[in-house]
Amino acid sequence: MGAAAVGGVAAVRLVADGNARSVEEERVHQDRLLRRPQPAET
Repeated sequence: MGAAAVGGVAAVRLVADGNARSVEEERVHQDRLLRRPQPAET
């Protein structure tokens, strides 16, 4: 859950601000973070 939940919260916050483009950019950024080596989290 962890990082994915944080990404979801960020996306919801950006949607509330009415900035759809930033939502997409945030999703791409979160995707990069999730691809980085990190401690196993299932």
